[in-house]
Amino acid sequence: MYLDFFGLAELPFRLTPDTRFFYESRGHAKALSYMQYGLHKGEGFVVVTGDIGAGKTLLADTIMAQLGPRSVSVLSMTQLDPPELIRMIGRGFGIAASGIERSDGLLRLAERTAELGRNGGPPLILIDEAQNLPLASLEELRMLSNLRNGPAALLQVLLVGQPSLRSLLARPELEQLMQRVVAMCHLQPLGAAETGDYIRHRLAAAGWHGDPLIDEEVFALIHREARGVPRRINTLMDRLLLLGYLERRHTIDRDMAEAMAAELREEGLGPPPPALREVDR
Repeated sequence: MYLDFFGLAELPFRLTPDTRFFYESRGHAKALSYMQYGLHKGEGFVVVTGDIGAGKTLLADTIMAQLGPRSVSVLSMTQLDPPELIRMIGRGFGIAASGIERSDGLLRLAERTAELGRNGGPPLILIDEAQNLPLASLEELRMLSNLRNGPAALLQVLLVGQPSLRSLLARPELEQLMQRVVAMCHLQPLGAAETGDYIRHRLAAAGWHGDPLIDEEVFALIHREARGVPRRINTLMDRLLLLGYLERRHTIDRDMAEAMAAELREEGLGPPPPALREVDR
């Protein structure tokens, strides 16, 4: 609704991840470096965690775009027992695995990953929402990480999940898996200054040329309300731009932002009010 009014080419604050809008905050840059290092090793596990809405999926999509010809099997449905897990991983690598026994599935997977690995490094298994994996399935992944072609690993695993994934991996039953983790990082919320930069970055990527004009106080308020969480920032900013359009205003000030945040909370759609005001980092 507000695109033509503000002269934007597309929606700047979609909730679905889009690598064109990736903002490299200090925390995201650090996480990206850890992932690049871990994936360059071509073996073991790389683990990325962060709170809900922190930008984990977008970060994973960004690193995937840098992999070149390397094959990837992506799983986002994670409440899978070991046989289901093997079938889903195999399907991601182009293996028709329905109705076959686990041992045959493992054999086909080993053969397929060896074939795919000849053209761009070991294939990668990317598992989103990995905190939901049963212990038995995590152990199955550890066993898969043992598959080798001579000294080279046949595949590598990237686990992306909420903070509870770290607690899960710290359980004594998964000590052997943890010994195979080559890189682990946790995404932190954006700082106050980064929140303003993040908003301007996404607006610019959508064709923004200063319309609407946004008062500096608005960025501080958005950071406070969203607590630096990118998805919350997107929700607040999308609603704020809609309010500007409805009121036919080309300048967004603090009063508008306060009214919008209160309205979202009343509707049960916005983030909860912060318990404490965060300080700039």
